[in-house]
Amino acid sequence: MALSLNSARFGLPMNLFELETMTPIEYLEKFCFPSSIRANVYKKLYSKHKPKEGIAGSREIFNALKDMYADTLHEEEIRFLLGLIQFDAVSESKMNLKLFSAIVALSERVFYHKFVTEETRNLKEHQKDKVESTDFECLKWKFRGIRVNPSTERILLGLSEDFRNKSKYIIQPISLRLSPMRNPTPVPPSSDEQMVTTSREDLPGEHPGEHPYDAQQDT
Repeated sequence: MALSLNSARFGLPMNLFELETMTPIEYLEKFCFPSSIRANVYKKLYSKHKPKEGIAGSREIFNALKDMYADTLHEEEIRFLLGLIQFDAVSESKMNLKLFSAIVALSERVFYHKFVTEETRNLKEHQKDKVESTDFECLKWKFRGIRVNPSTERILLGLSEDFRNKSKYIIQPISLRLSPMRNPTPVPPSSDEQMVTTSREDLPGEHPGEHPYDAQQDT
């Protein structure tokens, strides 16, 4: 799958002091805005792995990421991602399409430099949204005098630096306790569910007149 820095826009609250008590999960729920095209990809992925009963948990996230990246992500990399967002039982209880999409969108940022190619690195549609770039500029300076939740701050600083040095953002290794295996909801197969490769039609900004960050409704 061709990853892009433009697959989602990450934002900041108007009142930065809100970040003092905001957890990583709360931040992702409120300030991650996937592009309209990417949101459709995440929705299909969610529908494919969501169990028939109950909510999607750690096992579904693990399987969905393995699926999306065509088994090119190692388990320790998924542990890193879930550790970064402090995913736990409380997070699992809040899982829905919106949060699931935000976690997958964040994974694209975290692992972007692992998969980027010389052919796609400088394409306009792969560049970070200009509004986000402006919001995250001089972030450390903006945080002066604000005691940002350390876990949330790691994510924000990582986004500002495109996670080029992931070792800076590790809090602690987490024990990936997968939720019990549950039967996924059957989804009719379709050609566009094969996400090993991504055509230009899958990339945000490829359809003239379509705003890449349309609000998505959780269904």
